[in-house]
Amino acid sequence: MTAPVYSAANPAHRANRAAEDRRLIARYRETGDRRVRDQLVFTYAPLVKYLVGKKLRTLPSEVHGDDLISAGLEAILRCIDRYDPEVGSSLEAYIWTRVQGAILDELRRDDWVPRSVRRHEREVATAGERFLREHGRDPDEQDLAAALGVPLDQFRERQHDVATATLGSLNATLVDTDGADIERMETLRSEDDAVDPEHAMMSAAASERLRQAIADLTERERSIMVMLHTHHMTLAETGAVLGVTESRVSQLHTRIRNRLAEALADDRALFEMV
Repeated sequence: MTAPVYSAANPAHRANRAAEDRRLIARYRETGDRRVRDQLVFTYAPLVKYLVGKKLRTLPSEVHGDDLISAGLEAILRCIDRYDPEVGSSLEAYIWTRVQGAILDELRRDDWVPRSVRRHEREVATAGERFLREHGRDPDEQDLAAALGVPLDQFRERQHDVATATLGSLNATLVDTDGADIERMETLRSEDDAVDPEHAMMSAAASERLRQAIADLTERERSIMVMLHTHHMTLAETGAVLGVTESRVSQLHTRIRNRLAEALADDRALFEMV
């Protein structure tokens, strides 16, 4: 059997639906047949999906609907057990009200933020919409504080509470410029330069330029650079290998550094980036 698709605006069948609901409720009361109850649940399950989907459009993307749907279905079961046809409202109206309440209760249960903060967030949104309609421009924080009748410093403090209360999941799904689904984590910039393609490209280019500049040195100058910077030998140890004094090695090293700096002068910006 294919599940029906709920329509919030289908008055032509509501009278028949209400009569059928009363008949099934009476039969369930008499027999306790779970198949009758399941038939009612099956009828109104699409209503749960409709209300949850409508609510999710107003919530952050990291809020998922599975728990809300479960809460809504449990509300339908309670409605079937408690519904009294003599009260006057239809089963549909009763379920609608109870399911909406169950969805809100589930959201509050998962929300660690104080209600006062959520209330301020709603009041700011309402005040902002009203200000835009009346003045034709977006309000700044002074406009909003005045609209809410609170001092500016108090308004800023409450806005800070709202900002710190807004949590997001790094696994939340986003859509990139090509229309593909990606996780929010993939959009964060890594602090590790080693995994940054641009930095890696710049670093490779800088290393290649340095190798070219060193290749233009004399063999003796390259040997000095290798001993000092690759083998980490001291000036005295390098001088002993070359047969010169420590101070002479220092003079030669300074001259080599100046030559390299002059050869790489046009690439200063590249080396500053890496």
